[in-house]
Amino acid sequence: MSVKLITRQVGDVTVIDAAGRITLGEGSSAFRETLRDLVAKGHKKLLLNLGEVSYIDSSGIGELLRGVPDGVSRSSSPTGFRTAC
Repeated sequence: MSVKLITRQVGDVTVIDAAGRITLGEGSSAFRETLRDLVAKGHKKLLLNLGEVSYIDSSGIGELLRGVPDGVSRSSSPTGFRTAC
């Protein structure tokens, strides 16, 4: 199963719920397109919920790192990402 992405709004934060596999090809490109589309529409605060992702390969990780364009709210951590448990 490829990745399934659902977006929802919680206050001023856009949550992207991902489920399935984020792999080279369809999964990572869908992820990239979703991020770019949201940013183009003016969403500045994005939260990626990867709780239901069963597998992510190196291309999926690359999309995570490249996919957060300038202008999106980042945490104070060096990578710009926060984890939630």
